[in-house]
Amino acid sequence: MVAVLAAAILPYLQTLSFGFTLDDANTIVGHRGVKEALSWDDVVLRDSWGRSRFDTIGIWRPLVTLSFWCDQHVGGGSGVPFHLSNVVFYVVLIVLGDRFLATWCPELADASRWLALAAFGALAIHAGVVASPTGRAEILAALFSLASIAFATCGRALGAREVALSVTALLLALTSKESSAPMALLVPLLAHRAHEERGTLRRGPTLALAIACVGALGLIAGFRALKMPFMDLGPERALENPLLAVNTPHRLLGALDVLGFYLRHVVTTCGLAPDYSFSEPPILRDGVAGIATGSAFVTACAVILVASWKRAPRLADATLAFGASYIAVSNVFLAASAIADRFFFFPSFWLMVIVAIGVDRTARTPLARRSAGAAAVGFILLQARGAEADASFWRNDVTLLGEAARLYPNVYRIQRNLAHAFADEARHDDAAFHLAAAEIIYAHYPVPVARDAISPSWDSELLADRLAHLRDSFGGPATCAATKIAGARVRSWGDEAAASELDAWTHGACAP
Repeated sequence: MVAVLAAAILPYLQTLSFGFTLDDANTIVGHRGVKEALSWDDVVLRDSWGRSRFDTIGIWRPLVTLSFWCDQHVGGGSGVPFHLSNVVFYVVLIVLGDRFLATWCPELADASRWLALAAFGALAIHAGVVASPTGRAEILAALFSLASIAFATCGRALGAREVALSVTALLLALTSKESSAPMALLVPLLAHRAHEERGTLRRGPTLALAIACVGALGLIAGFRALKMPFMDLGPERALENPLLAVNTPHRLLGALDVLGFYLRHVVTTCGLAPDYSFSEPPILRDGVAGIATGSAFVTACAVILVASWKRAPRLADATLAFGASYIAVSNVFLAASAIADRFFFFPSFWLMVIVAIGVDRTARTPLARRSAGAAAVGFILLQARGAEADASFWRNDVTLLGEAARLYPNVYRIQRNLAHAFADEARHDDAAFHLAAAEIIYAHYPVPVARDAISPSWDSELLADRLAHLRDSFGGPATCAATKIAGARVRSWGDEAAASELDAWTHGACAP
């Protein structure tokens, strides 16, 4: 177990010296509920960005905000307690996962269980969860969701105490992240299946659990509707996720493509953007191949579910849990995965469990088990190395968004936010160029800009040369229009130097 924890936390010890990045500016640095004296109104009646119900962005996670308040008042605003808490919560989740799997699936060999947990803990796609304080929502939601399942399924019998503990954990998960909602249906189902198999099923407590779980979800939904409603996602949000702006058939095809993209990231760690990786403009990045990969995986899960329903109930349950945790961020019902791979944190736990159970059941000979174990160790080392590299980019906004722009230079939001980060550091030329690039992308929407149309290698050149490259790629009129808009925007940010640089170039290059 020590090796499991080492694989999970060693890539993230570097983050203890990091500051705040991206959404931390809103969820922590600018949030009254975090900075001020403890207040019900500021913690519970504001959204995660500290906004009131009349200006909400629709993300409400009061338990996470409360944990930030504790870190703030322990460390006096230092980033150390925030990052340390993330690592500690991550350790708690993995330890809970070990105890849960040992009881819930006793037929899984110890070595298989530990390898599955090490693989989950080391997955590079978690870099945006553990390295970012705002990513804590994912950890807490997974932690309390798993606790809810454990209380309901791992006891000798389901009684009033287990029901109360399970529902309490579910409420904590729901107040950590909205994607926990499917757990309200999954927990009673898994409890019924586990206790029916053991012969300990009691209909009264099982029915009470089902009613209480649905009631907890209804309570949160009712509160949200009355006090902190979801934001109305308008068409302008399509710049963050193109699937918001398409019809249902195209969105579902896009959902399959995103699933294939996620699986590729899990297996290889290649092309992992630190954040905003699902905001790239093309709706179907991998085209037929992506759709085929996603479709094949969905079909495989359906086959596993049917084939194992009675013969291998824990494998079927893990498949159900993967589906329930994934569908909330899958783009199936709405275009949810607009931001990054970190949304797929809890589904990845179940994916590793599915693989571990499947391999444990099929690798029967000593040679097969040794080969599977060696492959798992290699996979874990590859992932841990990727996680360490990706976590390093979360040091500050410039390092983080600079890496994102290197991988996805054609994403509007990345270019815009990188320009803002440069402006904050008084790197005026860089702010000017990246905002001009952002405006070029914006002007082209919904036609995607090719990824190689804006080269990261230009960053080493003078501003005039970089803007000339944009003009060569997109034409004089489009580039001149973009630089004028970018100049006005950076001036509104208070970066007069960047605005003057753009004005000077525009005057020379755009004159009739």
